[in-house]
Amino acid sequence: MIKIITAICIVFLGINAISAQNYSRKLGEIGRSEIDLQAWPDDTIAEAVVLFDIGSSKFVISSEYHYISFTREKRIKILKPAGEHLGEIAIPLYNSSRKTERLHDFTGVAYYKSSDQTGKQEINLTDGYEERVNDNWRLIKFVFPNVKPGTIIEYRYNIETPFHFNLPDWQFQSEIPTLFSEYTVSMIPFYNYIYLTHGINEFTNYQQKRGERKSYGSIEYDDMDHIFTMENLPAFRDETMVACVDDYKMSIDFQLSEINHPSGAKETVITSWQELSREFMDAASFGGYIKKAQKLGKKLLGEDWSAITEMSRDKIPEAIIGKVKNTYRWNREFTKFASQSPRNFHESQIGSSADINLFALALLQEAGYTVEPVLISTRDHGLVHKEYPIESFFNYVAILLQDDDKSLVLDATDKNVANDRLPIWCLNESGLKIDKNDVAWIDLSPKIISEEKVNLKIE
Repeated sequence: MIKIITAICIVFLGINAISAQNYSRKLGEIGRSEIDLQAWPDDTIAEAVVLFDIGSSKFVISSEYHYISFTREKRIKILKPAGEHLGEIAIPLYNSSRKTERLHDFTGVAYYKSSDQTGKQEINLTDGYEERVNDNWRLIKFVFPNVKPGTIIEYRYNIETPFHFNLPDWQFQSEIPTLFSEYTVSMIPFYNYIYLTHGINEFTNYQQKRGERKSYGSIEYDDMDHIFTMENLPAFRDETMVACVDDYKMSIDFQLSEINHPSGAKETVITSWQELSREFMDAASFGGYIKKAQKLGKKLLGEDWSAITEMSRDKIPEAIIGKVKNTYRWNREFTKFASQSPRNFHESQIGSSADINLFALALLQEAGYTVEPVLISTRDHGLVHKEYPIESFFNYVAILLQDDDKSLVLDATDKNVANDRLPIWCLNESGLKIDKNDVAWIDLSPKIISEEKVNLKIE
C-alpha cells in the first residue's frame, strides 16, 4: 500500500481491574490494572506486553537550520523472566560525513512491586552509553536495573535529525503483543513524501487534520497532522525461513518524493528506474569507478592477467572471479558504491562488496564480456518495492554476465562460495540491472537445490 502525503508519582485509578482499552497512555500515571497484570489473556506465553507506544515527527524550520524532531513515549509490562532483556533500550542514530542525528533527551522510570510495596528507579540521558555499529550507525543504550517479572518500564526520548530524505519510520508491531501504537506525522507544504506500509491491510484508525500554525519568512502555513493508529496487535515471532522480519512486521516507511521551494520552484526526488540507472552510471563511485578500474585492471594484475586471458573463453569469467577472490579481502561491509579508488583498493587489497564486485566487473569488461552491474537488496535488508525507484531500497551490487545466450549473476566477495554462484545473502527475489538504455529486473533465485549436512558424534 503506497500513498502520497504532504508535507513522577504513581496514581491508582481504582481498586478494580480496568479493561485493556482503558489503560492509561500518560507517562507517570500507572493504574491498578497495570500493577496487577500477570499474563496477557490473548497470548499467555508472551514474556511482556507493550501497553502503549506513541511517536511523533514534526519539522522545525528556521532561517538558519531545518530539522525533524522525533519524539517517542513507550510503556512495557514485563510478565516472564524471558522478557527481562527488554530492560535494555537501544536507540539507533545515523550520521553521514557532514551531518548526524542527535539524542536530545531521555527519561525513563522502572516501577517495581514487592509484596504490597511499589518502588521506582529513574534513569536519564547521562546514564546512557554509546556503542558504534559502523561508520554510519551508532547505538545509545540505556539499562534499567533489576528488571524482573512484574516490572513496568516506561521511557521518553527526543531525536533531532537533519535528514529530510527519510522521515523517521514507525514499527507498530514487535516480538511481544502491543496494545496501542500510534504515530503522528506533522507535514509541511515544502516536502512531499510517499509512504509504504508493511503487513497492514488497514489502520485501526487514521486521521488527517490541521495542526500548528507556522510561518517561514513571508509564508504562513499550517502543519497537516497525519495520525496512524493500530490496536491489539499480536506478537511477531521470528520464523527460521523468513529472510527479513521487517518485511512482515506491521510498519510504515516514508520516502521524500518532491521538494517545493519557497521561491515556487519544484524539485522531483523520485523520478524513474531509467533515471536512477543513469545517476548510478554517472556517479564517480559507481560508473566512474568501473571506467578507472577497466583501464588499470590488467596493468595492476600484470602477468596474472596475461595468463588468464590465454585460457579458453568459457573458463575466463570463473578464472577472473577466482583471481579477485584470492587477491583481495572483503571487509564484510555491504555497499552499493565504491569506498575508495581502484588503485587504493588494489594497494590495500581490502575493500567493501562494491569495491570488489565493481573491480571484478571492470576486469570482465576488459576481457571482452558483456557485463552490467545488478543492484540488490540483501536478505536482511528487505524486499524491494518496485512501484517507486528509490535508491535506499538497495545496499549491494553484483555482476550480470551475458554470453552466448546465457546469463549468470556473479559475486567475488566470499572465497568459500563457488565462483559461478551467488552467496546466500544475495538470494532475495530480484535485482535491478543498471543500464542507461534498458531497465530490467534480474531473477536471483538459486538454480541449484541447497543441501545442509549435520554430523553428530555421540558417545
